[in-house]
Amino acid sequence: MKFITSISPKRIERQQYCMATWLQYGRIVAVQTVEDIPLLQPHFPDVQFVETEKTGAGIFGYPSRVTIAAMIDQGPGLLINSDIKIDTNQRQFDSDWKPMPNQFNVGVRYDFDGPGKPKFLNKHGIDAFLITEEVMAVMEDHGFVIGVPVWDCWIVWHMLIHRFKIKTKLSPGLLHLNHPMGWSETDLAKGIEIMQREYGIGHKGLSEAISDITGRLNVKPGRHNTPMESVA
Repeated sequence: MKFITSISPKRIERQQYCMATWLQYGRIVAVQTVEDIPLLQPHFPDVQFVETEKTGAGIFGYPSRVTIAAMIDQGPGLLINSDIKIDTNQRQFDSDWKPMPNQFNVGVRYDFDGPGKPKFLNKHGIDAFLITEEVMAVMEDHGFVIGVPVWDCWIVWHMLIHRFKIKTKLSPGLLHLNHPMGWSETDLAKGIEIMQREYGIGHKGLSEAISDITGRLNVKPGRHNTPMESVA
């Protein structure tokens, strides 16, 4: 498997730890700005870095963050956030990310506050996406950037309107250590504005639709508590 990601210059150690868990399943490609690559390369010697000029400087005002389109350009592969630990076996991994015609495989993370703390299924975000050649063929660039809200809902919604079946990994295996959010309410408003303009759907309708499509609409808090791991 080719893992496609973009690395943040913040929380380096956590990303190193998480991305090391990917290597048993394949290789890693990180899409970055030309300025960030020399800063990050010494910390991630096992990662292939790819330079892009597609950034969030325009719509979102983040010149150091790359667009989702720039990452999808590196497909086929598994597009995944850089602070997600993969904690599963080879058989489960192969099952989760087996490509099928006209299907979009996505993965939902489990959040936790530290070693030994309970882990809960995230009810809103999505952190892993199988980018196949079929997905690449219908994908569009609306300016969404890594690290801002709505982009994960956008990509699922986009594939849905192209009549792809959405297959969601809800079982444990994608782990995320909670941290302060790196986006603002302004970012959220800009994301919703894109969805309203391009697809005619607002925030509440989109949030409920994606929760339903991914099987989380009626998940009760605590139902997916999985304190099965004592190591972060």
